[in-house]
Amino acid sequence: LRTTQQHPDFQSGLILHLVESSPGLRTQQEKALQSFSAPKTWRASLQDVILQLIKKYPHEPVLLLGNEYLDTFPVRQFSNQEQTWHERLVGLNSKTDCLQLVYGPPILPQLLPIQRPEHLQETKDLVLEYAPALDTFFYEVQSLFEGREKAGTAALLIDYGYVKTTGQST
Repeated sequence: LRTTQQHPDFQSGLILHLVESSPGLRTQQEKALQSFSAPKTWRASLQDVILQLIKKYPHEPVLLLGNEYLDTFPVRQFSNQEQTWHERLVGLNSKTDCLQLVYGPPILPQLLPIQRPEHLQETKDLVLEYAPALDTFFYEVQSLFEGREKAGTAALLIDYGYVKTTGQST
């Protein structure tokens, strides 16, 4: 956003829709963006933003930016234990009343919701992660962009991570 200050015409046309469900983080963002003159609206979900954009601005360009947003989605983890796949879950230790990592029932490799990348050997303690809600997210982003080709749309989702899957829990 600081870069847009070098381009006043661009900055004057901005309307910011920020997604933040945490009231504490929203307050921090409001303080950090106080000097930025563009109108700002906070929403609890991206779906709220998409619905508002489609209704209010059907012919305006949209630039969707996300920094570490993809990491906010819950993941399911699958682990190879003794040549058998199991979902990693959180359970209650009946002796200590503490939460602990547990393994679900065996799963056939062909029934896993995500397949092992070719470069990873099927070794003990190999962990695969899958975020089912990302499918819905990308569908919603696609729906935002449909029919807006002439207006101009783009998405930049920055998410730091490994170049190659490591097969370890993140």
